[in-house]
Amino acid sequence: RDIWVITVGYNSNKKYAFLLRPDGLCSPVITETGTVHYGGTNQSGGGQLKANHTGSKVANPFKYLKMIDIYDFDNSTGIFSNPIILSLTDEPHGLEISPNDQFMYIIAQGGNIYQYDISLGTQSSISNSKLTVGNTVTVGMLKIGPDQKIYWPRFNTNYLGVIEFPDLAGNSCSPNFTGLLLSGNTNIGLPNFFKGPVFVDDDLGFIEE
Repeated sequence: RDIWVITVGYNSNKKYAFLLRPDGLCSPVITETGTVHYGGTNQSGGGQLKANHTGSKVANPFKYLKMIDIYDFDNSTGIFSNPIILSLTDEPHGLEISPNDQFMYIIAQGGNIYQYDISLGTQSSISNSKLTVGNTVTVGMLKIGPDQKIYWPRFNTNYLGVIEFPDLAGNSCSPNFTGLLLSGNTNIGLPNFFKGPVFVDDDLGFIEE
């Protein structure tokens, strides 16, 4: 099936949506909307651009600017619209959206883990829904797994933290700071893979003897 590959420009408010089809990558659909991404360095300009599971919303943290944009996304045309702009007191970096598309999770510089209810629809309501559900000391990326839990690397430890129930509000989402033990230490990143049926069933069978 076709997949949108999305990214943002620097020193502009351009958003790029490339349609990836079986016959190749199409020229981008370019939308000018939302925050102008500028300032900082290649380190402080980072942030995880994420779509929700239905492909109707895209969230973009601007680490250096201490802001997050949430856009409507037209899955049929690749156009971004109706930006909702959130301001933070610290620098957002890691971002993920819950399986039910209700909650957005952020890890900011300094390690605070924030939960926003993005189903509320308006800038003021979403901003006021912000809850701190934990602190992981350092910044890190967030990634949803095939088990519908959200993971983050606890920098320079041999653990991944896990948000066990990301569809639940507040502390009921249950951040677990020693959720998954690894054989080696982590950095701040996790693999960037397609949010969808990544682990596809096949026709292989196994016979016990």
